[in-house]
This record gives sequence, structure tokens and C-alpha cells, in this order.
Amino acid sequence: MPTGGIGGEPYKLITLARSEGTNPAFKALAAAKFLHVAAVGPFAFIIFFGAAWQGVGGESWSFTFITFSVLMAAMTLFLWIIVLWSRVGRELLGGYYRIRRRVPRRLRGLRHFLHIDVAASKEIKGAPLRTLIAYACYTGMWFAAALEWMAISHVINTGRGGLGLIEAGLFECATIIVAALVPVPAGMGTQETGKAAIAVLLGMPPHTGLAMSLIRRAREALMILTGAVLALTGKRQGPLK
Repeated sequence: MPTGGIGGEPYKLITLARSEGTNPAFKALAAAKFLHVAAVGPFAFIIFFGAAWQGVGGESWSFTFITFSVLMAAMTLFLWIIVLWSRVGRELLGGYYRIRRRVPRRLRGLRHFLHIDVAASKEIKGAPLRTLIAYACYTGMWFAAALEWMAISHVINTGRGGLGLIEAGLFECATIIVAALVPVPAGMGTQETGKAAIAVLLGMPPHTGLAMSLIRRAREALMILTGAVLALTGKRQGPLK
């Protein structure tokens, strides 16, 4: 969705709020969203650095991969600093902090959303051990996505014995970057272009990247359909006690 990666959160908030209350549900979702985004950093750092180390794309790409890995590390550090030390955020983003306090109180929902970093901070500081465990799971999630690309490459027989973890990770990094830079609904067309470009970089024909992207989309469609069925079934049965 062209919403900065925020698609299912409203549904999650409504569902969680039924049993946990709106404020605890919002804080939990804020922390989860932060950890989800911040986990991109360690994953992308390892993948880009590994790509440079392995010489993916030749020497011409080595500097680019190193640059990306440094940027990912810096971004992750910056995000954690903003959330853990609000004073740093006020110093760096003072204008934004002042503007959000001036949002009229009648727009309570908007005011709440603009303070998402505060909500995430309270949740994270209140449960540091659970935060570390959740952060490790979110980071592992991105590597699991890379394993999925490895599996897809074996299914379609890329002619190279399948992709390695670093090469498969580049496919997932392309997914993340394209979604962030080109917010097209469902990434229609843009994601396929990104996968075709990565395939060419790895010495494969572009249609191989296209085929891999379509297989990923099929899995996503099946997952969404399953979720929709479970949601509808849950509504008929009522909330769990």
C-alpha cells in the first residue's frame, strides 16, 4: 500500500483494543512497528557487506554495497537513539516536535498517531528483555524472507544450483528499497522491475527475476486469503474468551 508500510495496523489496533484497551494496543503496535523497521538495519548491513565481500556484481559494485551497509547501520543507530533518548529527537527534529503539539485536541486520533515514537519508547523501556527478544525475532524474520528467495530459486531452477544466502538477501533488500522509494499500491510493476534488475546483477536473465517475484506474490496472495478467512470466521464466532 502507498502508506509507508502501514496497511494492516488499523485492523490490528481495532482487534487488540477489544481485549487490551486502545492505549495499550496502540503502544504495543507502535513498538512492534518500530522494531519491524529497525530490524531492517542489521539484516541489510550484513547482506550488503556480504555482497561486497563476495564480490557480487564485480568491483564496480563493491563501493556501492559498502556505502549501503554503512547507511543501514547509521539509520538503525539513529532510530534507536530517537526512541530511547527523546531529548536527542527534540534537538534534531525540533520543528516536528513543536508542530505535533499544536494539533487541535479534537483531532485526538491524529495527535495520538503523531506521538507514535513516544508510545513505542514507553513500551520498549518498560520491557527491555521482551524488546530484545522481539527485535531478534524481527531481524530473523528478514533472514527467513531471504531463505524464501533461496527456496524459490531452487524451485524454478536458476541454472546455478540456486542462490546463496547473500544473493537471496539482495532480492529481499530490493523488495524493501523499492517499496520505500516507489510507493505504488501493492508494488505492481515496480517490484517485478526490481527483481529483474537484481537477477541481471547476479548474472541471470531478467525473466528469472520476474518469475521469482510472481511466485512470491502467489504465496502472499495465499497468506492474505487465509488471513481473511480466519478473520471472517473469528467475527462469526465472536471474540475469544
